[in-house]
Amino acid sequence: MSYPRNISHNILTQALKIVLGTLTAIIVARALGPAGQGYVAYIVLIFNLLGTFGHLGIVNAVAYFQKKSGFERAAIYSTNVNLLGLLSLLYATLIFFLYFRGNILQNYSPWYIPGGIILMVSTLFTTHHQAWLMGDEKIIQNNKIALAVFLLKSLLILALWLLGGLNPFSFFYDHGAGHAPVVCAHPL
Repeated sequence: MSYPRNISHNILTQALKIVLGTLTAIIVARALGPAGQGYVAYIVLIFNLLGTFGHLGIVNAVAYFQKKSGFERAAIYSTNVNLLGLLSLLYATLIFFLYFRGNILQNYSPWYIPGGIILMVSTLFTTHHQAWLMGDEKIIQNNKIALAVFLLKSLLILALWLLGGLNPFSFFYDHGAGHAPVVCAHPL
C-alpha cells in the first residue's frame, strides 16, 4: 500500500466516524439524559481502561516481533493470544470476586458485570488484532473493519432509540457490542 493512500483512507475513516459519532452522541444524550449517561460512562470507563491497558504491553510489541525478531509468526501470534486469554480469565475472576464481596461497582446490577467483562476482553483481543494488521501494513483493512463495527453500533443505537428501547442498560450492552472482535481471515 502506498503512504498517500493509507493517509487518505485514514482521514476519510476518521471523518465518517466523527460525523456519525456526533449524530449518535446527540441521540444518546437525548435518550439517556445526564444521569443515565453518567451511570453508563463510569462503568464503561472502568472496563475500557482494563481492556486498553490490561495487555501489559503485549499489543505494543506486536509490530516489533512481527518484523525484527527471529520467532515464527505463528508462535508470536499463538503466544500473544494465549497470554491475553490467561489475563482475561485472571481479570474476570478478580472482578467477579471483588464484585460479589461488595468491594467494587455495588451501585450496578449484576447484569452489568458480565457485559463489562465482555467489553474488557473484546477490547484486549480487538486491540491485539488491530496491532497485528498494522504490523502487516494492512491499514486499509483495519480501517474497514473498524468502520463496519462503528456503523453497526451506530445503527443499533438508532434502532433502539426509534423503538423506544434505548436506556442505560441497552446502551451499555450496545457499547460493548461495538468492541466485539471481528472474525476475519487468520492474520498468519
